[in-house]
Amino acid sequence: MKITMPTVSLGATSLALLIVIACSSGEGETAPTAPSPQANALASDAPPPAASTAGSAGTVTVTVPNQGGRGGRGAIMEGHTPRGFRGSGTGLFVGDNLNPNFPEGDGVQAFLTFDLADVPQGQVVAAVLRSNHASTRGSPYRDLGPLTAEEIRYDAFSPDLWNLPPLAGGTGCLLATSAAAGVECGVRDAVQRSLDDGRSNVQFRIRFDRAGDGDGSPDLAMFFITNSNTNEPGVFELEITVDSADELERGAAPADRPGLRNGLVAHYRFNGDAADASGNGNDGRVTGAQAVPDLAGGQNGALAFDGIDDVIEVAHSDSLDLSREVTMSFWLLYERQPTQAFYTIFEKSDPGDGHARYGFWLIGDQVEVCADPSSGGAQRCLDSTLALLPGTWNHVVGRYDGQRLDITLNGEPAGQRSYQDAGISRNNAPLFIGADLFNPALVYTKQTLDELRIYNRALTDEEIQELFNAGPG
Repeated sequence: MKITMPTVSLGATSLALLIVIACSSGEGETAPTAPSPQANALASDAPPPAASTAGSAGTVTVTVPNQGGRGGRGAIMEGHTPRGFRGSGTGLFVGDNLNPNFPEGDGVQAFLTFDLADVPQGQVVAAVLRSNHASTRGSPYRDLGPLTAEEIRYDAFSPDLWNLPPLAGGTGCLLATSAAAGVECGVRDAVQRSLDDGRSNVQFRIRFDRAGDGDGSPDLAMFFITNSNTNEPGVFELEITVDSADELERGAAPADRPGLRNGLVAHYRFNGDAADASGNGNDGRVTGAQAVPDLAGGQNGALAFDGIDDVIEVAHSDSLDLSREVTMSFWLLYERQPTQAFYTIFEKSDPGDGHARYGFWLIGDQVEVCADPSSGGAQRCLDSTLALLPGTWNHVVGRYDGQRLDITLNGEPAGQRSYQDAGISRNNAPLFIGADLFNPALVYTKQTLDELRIYNRALTDEEIQELFNAGPG
């Protein structure tokens, strides 16, 4: 389906203004004109939810808007930046902004992020990146060549992304070759790769073939809806068609079925990083942990911790601040430790009293789970009655339903204890994986982890069995 780019009428005054505001203030820049209050609100709001429609048997089409200037999750994930100076801006401009105000403003590149939380599991049949909100200044297609989209990955938008190498093995596509053509191209492989890697988003860089032509006149492609100085959700759209029936036929793991996403607040596949696949944005910052193969043989499918200084830190968020129920599930390639110390697997602790609000630890060949009571007092913890199997992958689940704390180890019940004090104590501390930076008495763990899931509900026995049957990786 081809989209015809709408005609945008811009007066001479407006065109001049666009060039001044293409980048926010930085060294050698002119401060931008303030956008309208309406545009400010649009730029700071979270993107609207993805719209989905049912297609032929087994297919679903989801239309995902770009995140916008802030994406609703704090960190700015989109914007534009030229080479030559440290400035950047949230508006989406691409091309050559070379003029007296921006003597080094060529090679402007834009960066886009699309959330994948609402994309159903399955085989990606098609994915189209497009914009219906394009206009031009000068002759960018004649002077700078075609407009392309490149698959790229980054943690936050910054000027350092300029000319960052695209994803190794990633794909690019031709968005447009003239101002009269539609701005769209196919990105199926990029979307499928991000989903397969367990990422919560897919990202692209938009650029022209050449940085500039040196003629002293701007040549720009500009993308906006109501205000050229803002980046609003929906300036670009990503239309994704998934064949969920095909995924089931190919033997999709039951752990990926929609029911097991209910109440999922964090999901770390550890495919070389600590990206949160739940869609809640609880991505972790990895320090030292190394990517290794998982049980299924997938390269970079698990993370190994060295027991010295490796740790993952996940910033506090409301979704991680559990108060009633919790289920924690993970796979552990168990390696016996030299001492009987408490080794932190993961925990959300409190720097004030040192108590873990919820988490898991190693003690010899056993695991310990805790879910701290909201009423205060002694910690609520339970040691497993079964031992871990050294040298192999072990599936560990801890569950608290408001009255009972229990452990399941490799599909078998491994201990339970009843508690009358319902609820879980809350805090605003980070979630640590591999160590507890608030409590030096708890030792860094030397283990390999995969498929860590945290739920805000107590899973059923049947759901826990599904996770065990799915295996790691």
